[in-house]
Amino acid sequence: MVIALPYAIFDGGPHRTVLLPVAAAGTALSLAFALTVPRSSLLQRFRRSAVALYSLAHVVIITVLAIADGGIGSPMSLGFFGTCVFCACTMPPLWMAAFGGVNIAGYLAVFICAGSTHDGIVWVQIAGIIATSIACAHQRHQLQRQRGAMSELARTDPLTGALNRRGFDERLTAAIADGGSIAMLLLDIDDFKLVNDLRGHAAGDELLITVVDILRAIAGPSTPVARLGGDEFAALLAGEQTLVIADTLRGELLRRGIAASVGLATRDPREDSTALLHAADRDLYERKASRKRRRGVLTESLSRG
Repeated sequence: MVIALPYAIFDGGPHRTVLLPVAAAGTALSLAFALTVPRSSLLQRFRRSAVALYSLAHVVIITVLAIADGGIGSPMSLGFFGTCVFCACTMPPLWMAAFGGVNIAGYLAVFICAGSTHDGIVWVQIAGIIATSIACAHQRHQLQRQRGAMSELARTDPLTGALNRRGFDERLTAAIADGGSIAMLLLDIDDFKLVNDLRGHAAGDELLITVVDILRAIAGPSTPVARLGGDEFAALLAGEQTLVIADTLRGELLRRGIAASVGLATRDPREDSTALLHAADRDLYERKASRKRRRGVLTESLSRG
């Protein structure tokens, strides 16, 4: 549209009185769309509908401009390529297919109403419009897949495949916003540094992966499980599952010979995610301290005996 306006002003031919107001209206519409939609929270909620209406208006304006300027041979008819590129880059596949049909219908309307100096060019340009739309839609699909993969990587611990802290915080915030009974389980491996020092980092990495596998197997595949950092892990549980899962987890860790402490906290409806995490963290370290005290008492008794 921005290109159509200078053309109408400087080279509008005998139909400048039609081209100029239509091109000006199209330019104003394009500028309003570009300046309003990204900044309006209301329009963002209905962004797909806004894009669809804008695209439909764009096709109608291009059709009118091309007819007024002499038909398919007019430079204005190239605007149909711009419309198909815009639709392919902004719409989902089904909407794109529908607007591809609208775009071609507009192009044929120009041919029927104003004709062409070379009929063969019509089918070549229609094929070009279709090919351009397919290429753009394919590229958009590839970019969306890449964006999704990058988003997943940004929220995943690369070693264990569990969520990282960012990914877990997002799931926790969403769960609290949804309401309902939720609980936090924290797990910390005891003396993990000794594993790295005595058996090597490969053994330490294998232990971290094993702990995540155990957590997932016990908590279930739909439960958010995260490595928060180092040797600390978390799982977000439904409130009624908490005690059973925690007891099962402790038993499985003991059976595997893995020394770890497990902390629990159930969310108070008045608390936010930070309070829940702090409560679970407090319970974890109280249990860890209690285990150390018991271990110290046992060691002292054995030394005296």
